[in-house]
Amino acid sequence: MIFNILGINTLIVAAVGTVAIIQLDRSQKSEVQDKFGTKLEAIAVTAASFISGADVEQISTNRDVQTASFERIETVLRSVQSVNNLQEDQVYIVRPKIRNNLHTVSFVGMLQDETFIGDSYVPPAVVLESYKKVWDNLGAQHTSLFSDSNGTFISGLAPITDLE
Repeated sequence: MIFNILGINTLIVAAVGTVAIIQLDRSQKSEVQDKFGTKLEAIAVTAASFISGADVEQISTNRDVQTASFERIETVLRSVQSVNNLQEDQVYIVRPKIRNNLHTVSFVGMLQDETFIGDSYVPPAVVLESYKKVWDNLGAQHTSLFSDSNGTFISGLAPITDLE
């Protein structure tokens, strides 16, 4: 009888310990996501302040990569990439699109050699609300950790307005 009581107590202690470890892990993960997201949001806000909305409006297809507007945008994105130690595929400018009640974005600015200007991307539902807030000029946002077919990310988002 004493072995059964010890066994139950050990099981209870193990279960409580497991729950505590899971909660601590979730808490730390959330804190890291929030801090990283806040940093990405600040980077996006800073970058957006140096990009002309008029230049963004001039970009719609890969042919526009040869324009002065794209070159000005690319110069800013290269600076952002360099100063923040980001990879080429971590810095984008996108434009919102709504087609058939589906919220998408089209790529406008990027640093890759092989560009895909004008291509569409459908933000996952879990981050779409953050995108919509930026589109509605409710200020900069950062997403929670999310995954799509390209990997797992946290995004910093900021509206681009015309500087002129």
